Amino acid sequence: MTELGQDERAQLLDRMRGLIARWGHETWVAAPIVEPSDRGFPDAYTPDLRGVRTVMRRLLTYAGLGGLEVDVEGQARSGLDRLAETVCVVAGLDERGVDLHVYAEGPAEDVPLTLAHEAARIYRELRSGPVQHPYRAPAFEDAEAIPDEELEEEVSLTACYLGFGLLVAKGAHVYRAEGEMTGYVAVTRWVHRCLGALAPDEACFLLAAQLVARDVEPERLARYRAHLGPNEARWLDGFVTELSEDRDALLDALGLPPPDGWRDEETAPPEPLVDDGWRPPTPPPPERAVNAGRPVLRRRQHRGWSLATSAGFLSIFGFVAALISGSSTVIRAALFVLPVLTVAAYFLGKRIRRGDICSHCETPLRAASEVCPGCGGAIRGAIGPDESHLAALERMRDVATFSGAIAGDQADADPRYVERGVKCPCCAWIPDGAHHWQCHACEGEAFNTFEHGGQCPHCEEVFDDTLCPRCDHMSPYDWWWPAED
Repeated sequence: MTELGQDERAQLLDRMRGLIARWGHETWVAAPIVEPSDRGFPDAYTPDLRGVRTVMRRLLTYAGLGGLEVDVEGQARSGLDRLAETVCVVAGLDERGVDLHVYAEGPAEDVPLTLAHEAARIYRELRSGPVQHPYRAPAFEDAEAIPDEELEEEVSLTACYLGFGLLVAKGAHVYRAEGEMTGYVAVTRWVHRCLGALAPDEACFLLAAQLVARDVEPERLARYRAHLGPNEARWLDGFVTELSEDRDALLDALGLPPPDGWRDEETAPPEPLVDDGWRPPTPPPPERAVNAGRPVLRRRQHRGWSLATSAGFLSIFGFVAALISGSSTVIRAALFVLPVLTVAAYFLGKRIRRGDICSHCETPLRAASEVCPGCGGAIRGAIGPDESHLAALERMRDVATFSGAIAGDQADADPRYVERGVKCPCCAWIPDGAHHWQCHACEGEAFNTFEHGGQCPHCEEVFDDTLCPRCDHMSPYDWWWPAED
């Protein structure tokens, strides 16, 4: 059935016995077995920070810590990518509340599987005594830190003790796959993910031990089993069958008192949580537009290609109909008329305006717009769909471009670069000597790339291209320097 040997089983039971002796047997025998469904999480869920907070509040309520204030910050994904991973850690904790930091959010069904371990981590911290300083997750404080394997196993065991065993077993091995057709090629993506420090069979064994100790009826066992994958469900059935053969020995191994003294198990579905009015923090104000105040142009758009594409599809259907007719005269006429109609549709569409876009960032522009809402540029005229943005600016005598910039026009220009003629080849911005660039390889402190010859001073990564902080264009590093340099 499984390679989980008798020694490993005895060790798991002994470690759980230690938790039961430490925190009492009531939670192990009476706390609800949390199901990863609407029965266990009846609260409305939204794929954002508020949804993550709601799941954590529910888990802390199950753990008897419902009085804690929960605050969440960070960035959450939309949850539409089924292969995305949920990354959320405890960033701060005291007796009044907990701070969570969300690095990424995956599908809704994965959120409780991840947060079950964080809720167990909070329980352990608070039950270990007064929290003298905020708890920090070392794996996120130091990228090279190695997590304490024994501590992580204790966290997963604590999650099982609290009644989260079904969540732990389901998350011990998560496999998902999806595919799509790209032309004639089938593209398949898949992911294997292990949440927690327990192997799937170890998590199933502890869940089976809890169910057998409680003498769970077959109907509930079948309901729990339906949440697991095929292998986990088979392991759970096998462990339940083996442990049921000598339930008294199991109770003795866990150090549990006689069942007559146990309080009744909580099996009723919970009520939805009361909305306490919490909303995600207000996002920071948007940064200043990269092209604010600089001239841009309206690029006229037409419907030539869209009409030609529609006519092309209709021509295909018309040619198929001509073939079906079987008349050679009709087929010859179709071969001549249909391509002509497609070309005519293109030239007709060129006379139909579709709207304007910004020549710099291609943001759609309203007829009355004087400033581009995308890049903040000042609209100074209009060009055709095939004209060059920079070439059009060259024709405007009052606009400084790469062919005729005056250094004195930029008040913050660094004299070192003014003297040597260093400037952006796209907008003629002269470096101001500030640290605008950061290495994508080491993500160290920002630096001035021109002081280090286009090389990261921290990891010596060499950058062939340089991003302009003003116009947001990427240009080869050598193009920033005059040809004689």
